[in-house]
Amino acid sequence: MSDRPLRDLTALSFFPALENINIDSVDVVDLSPLGSLPKLNWLTLMESPDLARAHRFDFGQLGEKPALDHLWLSLRQPWPDLTALATWPAVRELHYHGNLLALAEVETLPAAVFVQVQKWIEASTPLRDLRAFPTMPKIKRLDLAPTSSLDGIERYPTVVNLELGGDFVDLAPLEAMENVTYLKLTSEHFADLTPAHPSAKAARVGAGARAADRPLAAHRRGPVAPGRVRALRHHAH
Repeated sequence: MSDRPLRDLTALSFFPALENINIDSVDVVDLSPLGSLPKLNWLTLMESPDLARAHRFDFGQLGEKPALDHLWLSLRQPWPDLTALATWPAVRELHYHGNLLALAEVETLPAAVFVQVQKWIEASTPLRDLRAFPTMPKIKRLDLAPTSSLDGIERYPTVVNLELGGDFVDLAPLEAMENVTYLKLTSEHFADLTPAHPSAKAARVGAGARAADRPLAAHRRGPVAPGRVRALRHHAH
């Protein structure tokens, strides 16, 4: 649904068997009609960047969502109420573009396996760190940006694929990530790659732009165990 913004969801309540909803230009206030869809498995809600206003969504209006497996949200409004996500037991995949600080108010994402979190285009405030981010006991793939510190990343020891971006400098918290097999870092500020690939973890280190400014060879002393970290990229612009 992309011709013009959808401004009323009432009609959806007449189709309780709906399992998949994709609205890529939404301009509504009331989300409660989605509460009438107990079988909803996949939900995409995207606010149009062309709208002059943005509404404060309260996702508690959706009620219980026992079957919701995939959730994609792109929200302009800086402070949506996302706390209901902690009560949805089956959300395995979450893509969230919006105010990261609002998502940090969610206590837990109990079933999340893949979480991708990016700021909205106009947003500028990164996370302070990951210490207050939702608990994710089953997370395997985490893609998050921006954060100003990697403190708290050790709260996600089950992560296998890890992509992080921001203005962080200290990579020491990554030493706790023993299960990571793919690592991608995007930042202009860190200079010492040693904590990101201690000899027990690193298999291959790749460098992006301005690699000559970062003497990677100096950080690759000692034996390298194969198969642990597939790639690490440093982007400096």
